[in-house]
Amino acid sequence: MTHVFVEKIRKYQEVLKSAFIYVVDVETTLISKDKYKTVYNTPPKYVCHGWVNCTNFDKPSILWNSGNLFDVFKIQKRDLLLVGHNISYDTFIASTVAYSGFKVGVFIWDTMLAEYLLTNQIERMPSLEQCCENHGIAMRKDEEVAQMMKAGVCPSTIPKDKLEEYLKGDLLMTKEVFKKQRELFYQRPPEWQVMFINQMFFLVNTLRASCNGMKIDWGFVAGNKTTLEASVAAYEADLKKFMGDKTSTDPSIWNPASNTDLSVFLYGGTKKWDERVPNGVYKTGVKAGQTKYKIEKREIFSPSWFPKLESVDESALKECLRYARLNGMVSYQEFLEKLIEYKDTNKNLNTYFEGYMNHATVDGFIKPKYNHGLTPTGRLTCSGPNLQNIKG
Repeated sequence: MTHVFVEKIRKYQEVLKSAFIYVVDVETTLISKDKYKTVYNTPPKYVCHGWVNCTNFDKPSILWNSGNLFDVFKIQKRDLLLVGHNISYDTFIASTVAYSGFKVGVFIWDTMLAEYLLTNQIERMPSLEQCCENHGIAMRKDEEVAQMMKAGVCPSTIPKDKLEEYLKGDLLMTKEVFKKQRELFYQRPPEWQVMFINQMFFLVNTLRASCNGMKIDWGFVAGNKTTLEASVAAYEADLKKFMGDKTSTDPSIWNPASNTDLSVFLYGGTKKWDERVPNGVYKTGVKAGQTKYKIEKREIFSPSWFPKLESVDESALKECLRYARLNGMVSYQEFLEKLIEYKDTNKNLNTYFEGYMNHATVDGFIKPKYNHGLTPTGRLTCSGPNLQNIKG
């Protein structure tokens, strides 16, 4: 380990035993349920925030729309430990990712991540209530407010006195959870403690990565998106024609992007669809003389060309392609090769071009969320979008 890292570990261990430990929490407006709008690219608005010291009997302090949550700590002249449940959310909302303005070191203890580590990766993203239950801590949460939030009531519309009591309950429960976790922390060997502290440092770094985001070359995206759209359209037309020719049907009824259609076409089965057919003419009104239409149910039976597999995913299509090559099914071989290319190109278009464009901020950045505590192995995951799974 480098000298700098060793010094950071030493300081963290020192502040963990100090009187400068504060639980913090922030209440915000509701987080959007739109999958393309994340906390980082479309932040909710501040409502109120609070804190309580972990080492004395002070009551929680609450502030409403008055400055930054961490302004109250910037007057301190020694290192601080800030504790919170899912604290990366609170620190992001408080706009203190870089901890600008502090004259001292600021360290964090996330009780959600701590519970995950202390249970050997069994408790994944546990709620504060679950942590309290795990440690035998009495619930202090205002149940009426909890039910209001669960029903989708925005915190900004909840009466101040009720929201304050709710926030105070969260702060005190988090304080008690932290104390229990710290006891368990000290029961672990020194090497494990260093790993734990490093995970808290890592949480800060991934939070910074989320907030800074990744700049996208939108000129490149726009140009390649047009090319991919043309390729997808050409593939689709060829695949539909082949499917229509082999079943003596109108190509337009087939959709090569549909797993159901592909399964019927390759493994055999009944293809069903709705067809719009003429049904006389309008005799009166603004549509007088125009053709009327009705919807009729249609179906045809498609024979089996390949041994039936469980799916039509990439591995199944490659197995069908191998079968076609071994059995001299030249036209189906060409169809399957084109189908695999079509699905791959369509995925690239939907995921890496249209998908990323939908996730972008107004200033052209993608700001994903790096998830700690979701896997049994401790591996980091990423979402909104997943930048850990970009095709080379």
